Amino acid sequence: MTGSHNPAEYNGLKMMLGELRFLLIRFRIFANVLKRRIGLKLTSRELSVKKIFLTLTLKKY
Repeated sequence: MTGSHNPAEYNGLKMMLGELRFLLIRFRIFANVLKRRIGLKLTSRELSVKKIFLTLTLKKY
């Protein structure tokens, strides 16, 4: 790596990271709205669902 990497590739990576960050922020906002609507009854179940979801997504990659 001499530091002269492909600028188009770099820009693509930056765009992807920005999109991921944007999606994360939107997901957090959505989750907060849902929590307010439902109330905090489902917190433990929600956490277990999140764990299952994370393990499934990690197994895919």
